[in-house]
Amino acid sequence: MFSWLLYGPLIVSLLAAALFAGATRPSSASLPTPVRVTTGIGSASAIGLVLVQDAWWSAPWLFPIPFPYLGSDTSLIFTIRLMLPLIACSIALIIIAVPPPKPGPRGSAALAPRNPLTYAPTSWLWALTVTTVALAVVSVLAGLLSSTDEFGRHTMYEVEANDSSAATTIYGWWFSAWGLIAVLVVFAIAFVGLVVISRPALGVDHESDAIARRTRSRNLVIMATGGILLHFSAVLTSLAGTSSLALSFQAGSAGMITLGTSFAALGPVLGVVGWLAFPAGLAMWWFVLFSIVPLRSRRPTASATP
Repeated sequence: MFSWLLYGPLIVSLLAAALFAGATRPSSASLPTPVRVTTGIGSASAIGLVLVQDAWWSAPWLFPIPFPYLGSDTSLIFTIRLMLPLIACSIALIIIAVPPPKPGPRGSAALAPRNPLTYAPTSWLWALTVTTVALAVVSVLAGLLSSTDEFGRHTMYEVEANDSSAATTIYGWWFSAWGLIAVLVVFAIAFVGLVVISRPALGVDHESDAIARRTRSRNLVIMATGGILLHFSAVLTSLAGTSSLALSFQAGSAGMITLGTSFAALGPVLGVVGWLAFPAGLAMWWFVLFSIVPLRSRRPTASATP
């Protein structure tokens, strides 16, 4: 069971990305070599960083040296766990969006106006929007439930009854504020990347150039969606753990009474959705990595002339 929890998301994400890539990529989609290189470096580095962090978090005893070494500040460790997918995503977006200049002659500017969303797929833009809105709603609700710790930071959730109390860490305002700022940074980098892709004049082969731009724009949006989804996964998993907090106290003749959190019933749902969100976000990053593999298009053979 432990092996499945450790390696299951990796296996599921790889299979899902491979199936989706094989079903959706057109045979004529071919990125220029410099773009394939930067896309591969950006997506592979983000995937590697998140997998190493997830392995350390799930099985820290596998690493002879603690990663990262942060002493006893659990709030800082938790913050880095939440923020690392967004940091990795931001770095990957910068690498993917700014490829080396493509040599060769340029074509003429198209008469139709181009904007940052010209080549971005609408379906993936909606996926990015829905994921971000869901994250924002959960962040605000969790922030409203949080209370201050000994340092005045909104990082705690308390259950109080009959002069007794129990407390644990929650994804409160202290964490969610930094998370939402990082999400805005991801959006800003992705938007600038879409501008960089759409603005230059089209190449001599307008059709091939447009296909490459659509692929690059799609990769940026998918990369951003995957990063936010991975962050969302950590948030939901954390809230699932917080929901298990319980306080037991003696209530006179009623005996022992146990009180839980106000959202205890949602704990299993949060845990399952959080676990599923991780391979889903990782699969998006794998899909971007798979897009650098050139596909051979079938060319019709020349028929003999009479």
